[in-house]
Amino acid sequence: MRQAKRFKQCAARASSVVFAVVCGAGFFFSAAAPVAGDEPPKVSSRVVPNDANVANGANVANGANGAAANANAANAPSSQLLPFLQLARSGRATVAAVRDYEATFTKQELVGRTLYSGRMFLKLRNDPFSVYLRFIDQNNGREVVYAGPRYQYKLVAHEAPGTLSGIIGSISLEPNSARAMAEGRHPITEIGMVKMMDGLIRQWEAESKWQDPQDPKVFYYPNAKLAGQIECKAAITRHENSQHSYRFYETRIFFDKQSNFPIRLEQYGTPDQAHPQGYLVEQYIYTNIKTNVGLSDSDFDTRNRSYHF
Repeated sequence: MRQAKRFKQCAARASSVVFAVVCGAGFFFSAAAPVAGDEPPKVSSRVVPNDANVANGANVANGANGAAANANAANAPSSQLLPFLQLARSGRATVAAVRDYEATFTKQELVGRTLYSGRMFLKLRNDPFSVYLRFIDQNNGREVVYAGPRYQYKLVAHEAPGTLSGIIGSISLEPNSARAMAEGRHPITEIGMVKMMDGLIRQWEAESKWQDPQDPKVFYYPNAKLAGQIECKAAITRHENSQHSYRFYETRIFFDKQSNFPIRLEQYGTPDQAHPQGYLVEQYIYTNIKTNVGLSDSDFDTRNRSYHF
């Protein structure tokens, strides 16, 4: 009898632990942690974007200096964001055209004063929208599935087998519930490169309506590099001395030159005394991308024998 009581108390504590560490996009994190192996992106000389050089990624940056680029950015027309919107819509369309993909997904999100990090293996099907995640970080073994109506539009998740929190087995949560969003900025229904670009396009569309040629400042890097080897086109916007209400002080988006996929997005908060260069609010990175791999319903089914739900 006492053993049964102790087991129930243990399971209850495990349940509270699981629910306490559920975060946005259906992810669980027990603590904030740096992303191993991540390094700052390297960019070439920046240039003011226009419809031509953004569309074809022409190497017009070579030989340009920072002072001249800043001067040109200050004189950019009120439509300075239109080439970036073209770039964003093109990248979105490229990803939306694939049926499905697998990737390594790395994220960092600032919630309150804590920066939460995670790395996971991702399976994503665009239509019908379906997601499978397996954590490959400090929470190795956690799995999350979202498959729309199959699970009543809830995410299904479990902790790593053999852990205390794993005793309670799988749980179902509303993606936008307080528990599911306790340590994240976005629900699982907003994961993926298409949804990422939807958010960025909405942001830039709203900012373009200001018709302010001085805000935001825009910078285009046709020869950026990630991890020292991935050639990219990079677009950066920044609100310097802004008179407008904005969500992020600086935005950085990187498009793989070979695939045109938007593979990295960074959003920064306004500089302050503690962070004179701004501070990271969101970062999403997609690597090891394999497209049209033939994902089926079984890849988003908790009964899949290769999963541990």
